[in-house]
Amino acid sequence: MKRMSVISVSELMVMLLLSTAMVLGGCGGGGDNGGQSNLNSLFSGDYQVHGMEYEWGELRAFSWDVTAYGNGTANVPSFGDITYTVALDRSITIDSGAGYEPGYGIISGDGALAAFSDTVYDIPSSTDKDVILHIVVKKSTGKDDGDLIGDYILSLVGVKDDGFGNYTSQGFYTARLLITAQGDGTGTWEILSHSVAGNVGMTGPFTYTVSPDGTFTINNGVADDFGIISPDGSMFALKDGDITDGDGETILAVGVKKSTGTIAPDMSGEMLMNQIALWDPLNMPAVYTSRVGLTFGIDTFSYEVLEHSLGYTGSGADIPYTVASDGTVSFPGGGSVEGIVSSDGNLFVGV
Repeated sequence: MKRMSVISVSELMVMLLLSTAMVLGGCGGGGDNGGQSNLNSLFSGDYQVHGMEYEWGELRAFSWDVTAYGNGTANVPSFGDITYTVALDRSITIDSGAGYEPGYGIISGDGALAAFSDTVYDIPSSTDKDVILHIVVKKSTGKDDGDLIGDYILSLVGVKDDGFGNYTSQGFYTARLLITAQGDGTGTWEILSHSVAGNVGMTGPFTYTVSPDGTFTINNGVADDFGIISPDGSMFALKDGDITDGDGETILAVGVKKSTGTIAPDMSGEMLMNQIALWDPLNMPAVYTSRVGLTFGIDTFSYEVLEHSLGYTGSGADIPYTVASDGTVSFPGGGSVEGIVSSDGNLFVGV
């Protein structure tokens, strides 16, 4: 049985969903763990974290570096030392110390990707006053522009400036784009769907530069955004957290490379969804984070809410989905929700 992690961002009022899933590989029933009490060694090396936080009524994308030592300790240069534990099922707990709510999530079987979230808004008498979604990608060596090549589906959550320098839930939006990177530092983008009317079909060029460690800078003619490509080139994370760059928005996005085979990728298995979302039932938008367990069968899936920052609980079953040979995923009856799963089934993104 496969075990996956999902990162999700959604505007539930219009049924838009951004989610990424990482297969943790064949856990295998009845295996011998060799007496291990944890899998801390999986989280080892230099990583870059991209995320979106909601604090004091505003949303903001961010990124920072972290070095994990494989022994339950890690260092964030902008923060300090942290501790972590990777359980035998590859679920991960991140502890930033007294006064901060731990982050909970899951790490991929090769240790290259992780996702975790904080679902507690406010710890009394502490400095923790936010909820956060984190996407973690391991750095590489020897990368260049040629490693970012091909067609990617980019799922994006953004927040527009209200005109007074505030990035509140009123400016929240989601979008799905086709990104074509030529492998030479140039490419094009096309908006496939957008939660704000009038944007679908827009196109344009961009340039990019990939550094040897897999981090890259991309520019669409307005401002620089910053990202990191996974070691195998199947996905990338991207953020714009600079509110002074003149584009009037902050974004977090994940791109997944389209498949080229003739057989549809297999996304069946157990999944853990780490989610940041906007719920707006009565024009009173509320931002929240949650963790949801999902089980994907051959053509349907079920879910159960495990943690929710607003206290919501719930479950569902027999929800249909389909996967095409290029990895695109559709959810019949789910409104405009569409997505993509990577060719090896390791990553899923939808909006």
